[in-house]
Amino acid sequence: MAISHVDLAAALDASSSQPLAAALEAYTFAYPLVIMDATGRVATSVSRADCELGSGAPGNQFSHLRHLLGIEFGGVSRPNLDTLYSSLWFDVSEEPLIISVPDSNGRFYALSLLDLWSDVFASLGARTTGTGAQSFAIVAPSWRGELPRGMRAYPSPTARGWLLGLAEVHGLAGIPEVARFQSGMQAVPWSVWRSGQALSAMPAVRGSVPEDPLAYVSGMTPSDFFSRFCELASENPPHAQDAAMVGRLRRIGIDPGKPFVPQNVPRAVRSVLELAKDLLPQRLEAAYPQCFRSSNQWRARLGLREADYLRRASTAHAGIGVNASADAVDFTSAREASGSRLRSSTPYTLSFRPGQLPPARAFWSLTLYDERQRLAANAISRYTLCSKDDLLLEPDGSLNIYIQRDAPGGERERNWLPAPASGTFSLSLRLYWPERVVAAGEWAPPPVQYGAALPAPSKLWFARDRFEWTEEA
Repeated sequence: MAISHVDLAAALDASSSQPLAAALEAYTFAYPLVIMDATGRVATSVSRADCELGSGAPGNQFSHLRHLLGIEFGGVSRPNLDTLYSSLWFDVSEEPLIISVPDSNGRFYALSLLDLWSDVFASLGARTTGTGAQSFAIVAPSWRGELPRGMRAYPSPTARGWLLGLAEVHGLAGIPEVARFQSGMQAVPWSVWRSGQALSAMPAVRGSVPEDPLAYVSGMTPSDFFSRFCELASENPPHAQDAAMVGRLRRIGIDPGKPFVPQNVPRAVRSVLELAKDLLPQRLEAAYPQCFRSSNQWRARLGLREADYLRRASTAHAGIGVNASADAVDFTSAREASGSRLRSSTPYTLSFRPGQLPPARAFWSLTLYDERQRLAANAISRYTLCSKDDLLLEPDGSLNIYIQRDAPGGERERNWLPAPASGTFSLSLRLYWPERVVAAGEWAPPPVQYGAALPAPSKLWFARDRFEWTEEA
């Protein structure tokens, strides 16, 4: 059923569609749990771990990505050339899972632990636990055993969840070293760890979910959707702060953790569940802007607030699984300061004032994508600039990055990010281990300027309430 934005607005008129509003609220709350479940079932429905392309692994086993996909493999949308990824879908309903990580030798890495509601409940790695060798346990909330002295337990709010890891890599030459670091990661069930036995290959648990979790969930009938939701909630319960929402669901016959009985749903709500299912994607897409903070023609994903169910569901719909924002933040822009689209025929400059370089404690990068959201082919095969590159700073400590088709000449070529041969393009500025001012919304990248770099103004301050840069006289 095709639903227009006008239809959506009319359908949600509070004076006439309270049953529909209740049905949509239920779908919105339940969606992250159901889509995470489907995604995890796809990833774990394999016979062995994929440690090259990171496509999946049996439950409680690591898979690793060991390629810079945008360079070594084409057709990848907005590839990240800064990090290689690791993934593990865990199930600690029976016993804890012990994770061992080798010494990264000072390399930045982060392991985000997500519960089955898609919320990050812990982050380990360079920022929080250091870069030395370490072991920790993921445990169920009800587990009461004892771990070896010095091993920290991280209680997962849900029995199942996702470990999403990233490790710094600097170009193709750095991949072998990162691959060795990834190979040193181990996941061992508590019973095996405690006995000291060797870990044998774990059998795959094959699911019945097709390759596209998004399409699978959108094709579920209301009865199938809420039956799966209620079943999942028995071992993956809502959070304590969700009590009010759970109360509202119970009033319309949906009791998380207990079998879903369609006849328990009031007839008025039951009659609009199918319509609510059709309206849900539009509602989540319409909420996308609420998931981002915008400033200077850049936007960055916001961290989730407690009980912000629409933003959580919208984020899950846009792309399930994000690292903790305290570990990595991605600013994107497709427009220059005046609001015009970035075009390959125009030269641009991104200028950072003295002392105003991107506030990242690990490193930062700037990557360019063409209008297809792919890496832009260019004569020098340069797709990104990184704070660890040999960049040219001006005498006053400022940094000018030249974004254009033609080489700027001389020493400036060190700071040249080639634009595509034609069409429009966009940029991603990624900060790893960003300073707190980034998460607080007190810093944003300066706008991309048309033409060559201009002399810096006398002073530039940031108006937090308006999210814009302002030049003082």
